[in-house]
Amino acid sequence: MNIKKDTTFIRFLRQKNRRPNTKTRLTTSMKQYCEFIEKTPTKLIKEAEHEQISYIEEINGKQLIIEPSVEETNLAKYFYDFYEHLKNQGKKQNTILGRFRDIKTFYNSFENIKKIPKTDYLKTKTRTKRNKLSKKKIIRAIETAKETRDKALITFMASTGMRSGDVRRLKIIDLLKALNINTIDELLEKKDNLIGYWDFTPEKTPLNICQTCNTAESTKYIIKFLKEKTEYADLHHESTIFSSLYTSEMISNTGFIRIFKSIDEKLYREEIKQLKQDLKKEKISHYEYEKKKNEIPKFHAHALRSFFITTASSHSGNLRILSTMSGHRLPGKTDENYVKFDKKTIINEYMRFIKYLSFEKTKVNEITIEDKKKLIEMERENKELSERISILESKENKKNKAEILVGKLSDNQLEKMIEFLENNN
Repeated sequence: MNIKKDTTFIRFLRQKNRRPNTKTRLTTSMKQYCEFIEKTPTKLIKEAEHEQISYIEEINGKQLIIEPSVEETNLAKYFYDFYEHLKNQGKKQNTILGRFRDIKTFYNSFENIKKIPKTDYLKTKTRTKRNKLSKKKIIRAIETAKETRDKALITFMASTGMRSGDVRRLKIIDLLKALNINTIDELLEKKDNLIGYWDFTPEKTPLNICQTCNTAESTKYIIKFLKEKTEYADLHHESTIFSSLYTSEMISNTGFIRIFKSIDEKLYREEIKQLKQDLKKEKISHYEYEKKKNEIPKFHAHALRSFFITTASSHSGNLRILSTMSGHRLPGKTDENYVKFDKKTIINEYMRFIKYLSFEKTKVNEITIEDKKKLIEMERENKELSERISILESKENKKNKAEILVGKLSDNQLEKMIEFLENNN
């Protein structure tokens, strides 16, 4: 079945400024779905729209408007049958989830499709990507990574907030520009703390602009990696920064994912080992063990971008600059002639929270409930102490003022004041 010639599907692909890769993925998912159901995209949409048309029914002498239940439609049956089909083919859960995301995107793009059937059968007890990475876990990931390139990748992505697609495409010429250095030889000889400034158009959102920086720590790892690379391959301006030691070619998306998956598996084994020890020592119950195991966040590239955005947002109040740093559309109505900030403004804002994006010599303390109680008690004692000091300072000031005033009073005036004070005490 050639769905590329189907007018409904063509209209769907043109609705948004989709990237070529996205169009290819959507086409693959819909082709498999349509071939299994044996209906074209046009017929599927017409059928779904017809099944969701409201109708009037007389109940107890009253005419009522009835909204059809989407769970009783052919669409619900198609979804479940297609799920069973993919499962029987031995498709992995992530692949199945991806197919259904694309199919739902297709149906949701049409206004007359008001509801989509529930797909609770897709839910699993696998680890979630949504749990945020802590700084402690990122530090552990840097320590776990064997390759200098991988350490450079982690620190760079966590300190810039760049998407993986943009990071994979970065070239040495881009690095030289970011660091304001002229030659590769000059770059390799640098020992100073170098903070890079990046200004580019994101691949995923080509209508936006991204202006961000990277920490000196990540620059140090990048230079160290490039020095190692010179022993195996020649460096030139068009070489990609984060390629392997033996080539200058851009690393594939699969290879990129594999790097993070390898680190994630090591971190996961460590955390599971610790949980098993806690379970054995009866520090946690079996229920808590299962709960904590499923809550272990996945260490993946996008989690580092989330870490950057969350960290920057916590220590900066300028939403417009943060949107630019992350390559998002600026909030509110924006003058097309004013969509960029100057370099100095971006760097100054970045310096406000750069220390929270650095991982060297960082001690991470977990604050317990008892620690919090002690902090609250200390704050209360400090407040009481501050109030006492203020009172003493106030009395001292009054005393000094009184002494100055007394020096200016005549004997008669002084006697009257002493008499007044004695009568009012």
